[in-house]
Amino acid sequence: MSNIYLLFYFSILLLGCSKTEHNTKVLSVDALKEIPLNIQTQILYTENLSFENPSNTLGIGLIIVPEEFELFDDSLLTHRYMKWNMYSSEKPPKPITPKYYKPDYGILHFICIESTSLYHKILINESEIKYCSTTNLYQYVSWDKYILESFGIRRDNEKVPLRLSPNEKSETILVPKDYEMFCPIEIKGNWVKVKYDCFYNEDNNPHEGEPCKNYIEKCKNPVTGWLKWRENNTVLIDIFLMP
Repeated sequence: MSNIYLLFYFSILLLGCSKTEHNTKVLSVDALKEIPLNIQTQILYTENLSFENPSNTLGIGLIIVPEEFELFDDSLLTHRYMKWNMYSSEKPPKPITPKYYKPDYGILHFICIESTSLYHKILINESEIKYCSTTNLYQYVSWDKYILESFGIRRDNEKVPLRLSPNEKSETILVPKDYEMFCPIEIKGNWVKVKYDCFYNEDNNPHEGEPCKNYIEKCKNPVTGWLKWRENNTVLIDIFLMP
């Protein structure tokens, strides 16, 4: 496993949480209307973020920032936009919307638009561009690597079919009715080849806690096919980097 931060899936978690407090705050539409627009924007960015957040592009991959990180307005990294420690009890000093966000688990992953020897160009919300350092503390991970080095994946929506080949017109394959988990083994563009994890539903899973690539070959004739993992700017799968 690479140095990717281990990821545990949470379907909806709001940004207004510290390491020890997980209470969420929800504002009504009427209440929000009474707040000035600039303050509304700050609230929307800091209170209503999910674990996975939308972006207008998926870029070339993700930037995994260190515990304490800096973002800059320019590619020369001379005009600092913000500095923040993700484990701080304080909210970010300025609005940010990472693609994946769960700071109390060390998860703060931004969409990467461009990676050079001088800077990483990232999205800090759906469309706003900032820059960060290319030191080893700021790790660029391609989408392929992010998926293939995971502990497993599953469909975000069961309407996404498993297909015999990476083609929209290919024959569909039935998936077992149990709780599903797939092991990614190959990626071709927007498609990922997977094998059904035959151990996932066992009460005493002998491989619990292991990345699926360590044991998937022990499954006898597992259901194997292709899932479309992305559609335009939407990720269609849940990616698990933690058992």
